[in-house]
Amino acid sequence: MPKELENFLKETEKILWVGTPEAYPFTARRYLQVWVLLVLLAIINIFFYIVSFYFYKYYLSNLSASIAYFTILLMFFCSFLYLSYITFYILAKPVVSAFSTRYYLTDQKLILEYGFIKKGFKFIDLNQITNVIYKQTIFDKIYKTYSADVYVNYKKNSGDSGLFLIENIFGYKDVVLLIKKAKDKNLGDFL
Repeated sequence: MPKELENFLKETEKILWVGTPEAYPFTARRYLQVWVLLVLLAIINIFFYIVSFYFYKYYLSNLSASIAYFTILLMFFCSFLYLSYITFYILAKPVVSAFSTRYYLTDQKLILEYGFIKKGFKFIDLNQITNVIYKQTIFDKIYKTYSADVYVNYKKNSGDSGLFLIENIFGYKDVVLLIKKAKDKNLGDFL
């Protein structure tokens, strides 16, 4: 358990369950969400090279060859750096998120830990939970990971409602049952 989390727990609070998302469907879902961006980046890159070719052909052909070559090289280098950064961000972030996300269930609250460099936490008191359901995604069915998303609906003290999503959890039926039992304070079978 991270030291940062220990500061938020009471001394009498017991951790009932700790879970992490299944990495493969977790990352596959995020890659599918960004495929449109990847296609758009490819189109922009192709457009950039076409424009740079015509720029060289019509505007830089009158300059000396070394200046024209340097300009084209600089444009290519800037494009490469930009696309490399974007591609790394798109490809690395889901993988890092899959391995740095953790879910905790205590006898008093549900906790989401996220972030690799800077840790963040989201807390939901069990008495605020109104409904708990699970849903298996298409990735879970295709790859037969036996994991699913657990949706926890809750109502804040201010009257607003929210959704706490536990993504791609193995043993999701047990997790749903455990959350419901913890909410109802019937923990005899689980302690």
